[in-house]
Amino acid sequence: MSDKGYAVGVDIGGSHISCALMDMTNNTLLNDIRVYKTINNSADSNEILAGWSEAIRQVLAYISMDKCMGIGFGMPGPFDYIHGVGLFQNVEKYGSLYGISVATELRKHLELPYNLPVRFINDATAFAIGEHWLGNIRDIHRALCITLGTGFGSTFLENGLPVMDRTDVPVQGFLYNQPVGDGIADDYFSTRWFVNRYYELAGKRISGVKSLVTLARSDDSMALDVFKEFGQNFSRFLMPWFRSFSPERVVLGGNIAGGFPVFKDFLYSELMQQDNFTPFYISELGEDASLAGSARLCDENYWNRIKGLLKYM
Repeated sequence: MSDKGYAVGVDIGGSHISCALMDMTNNTLLNDIRVYKTINNSADSNEILAGWSEAIRQVLAYISMDKCMGIGFGMPGPFDYIHGVGLFQNVEKYGSLYGISVATELRKHLELPYNLPVRFINDATAFAIGEHWLGNIRDIHRALCITLGTGFGSTFLENGLPVMDRTDVPVQGFLYNQPVGDGIADDYFSTRWFVNRYYELAGKRISGVKSLVTLARSDDSMALDVFKEFGQNFSRFLMPWFRSFSPERVVLGGNIAGGFPVFKDFLYSELMQQDNFTPFYISELGEDASLAGSARLCDENYWNRIKGLLKYM
């Protein structure tokens, strides 16, 4: 471990940036040194990069640069994680960054030392790395980490490293694009499915899963039906990957994880019919998992283990 002691973990969301200072000696996120900033994801590249830089600069202000090991980013795709170049195209965010070296531009904005590491990894993978390092899958040999919200993120993890190029996992470890029904998994296991499905059954619009949880706990039969359908469909969808990869645990993150107490019985019942007893855990770290996982990229020992896998992301 470097004697520098601190790293900045950054989580780039669809419309925000979160960043925090990580004490790498004690493996602790410093709760009072973190910044959240809303970003207009349709803005031009200068505005986006300036917003990201402003948030990071506020965190860096708490330490001298000679104490900083580097900056790690959990970045949504499509992105060139090796070279730090935006490939956002045909997605509803950050289109102005297409073809731009985010790494180079942020170095300019922040006036970083030339030798300070600036590293990138997929945001769902950052979540999984953080969970294995500090969360619910510490010391677990094989796990599946899933984030469910506006999109469907997944990482198959073995000994703390993502598995992406083997026959027992989908290509790149991505589940979101696997076929389901008339579409792909992202259409069925995301917030918009809950909103649309409840509207189909009840004729009422809801804002999201949190609202649906409240209705279900008020014995709204339509809300309960939606969660039942989701739990059963989700377990059926995961079963082939449980058989091939055999995870010891599944960790759920994202806003849909808040509905787990409502749909877990339906999910487990379906799994047990297939003689599968894989336990599900809700992330205790939440967004902190992504921040910690991103910061861990600045640990040279870990970086040397994972950097060869970036070409698959």
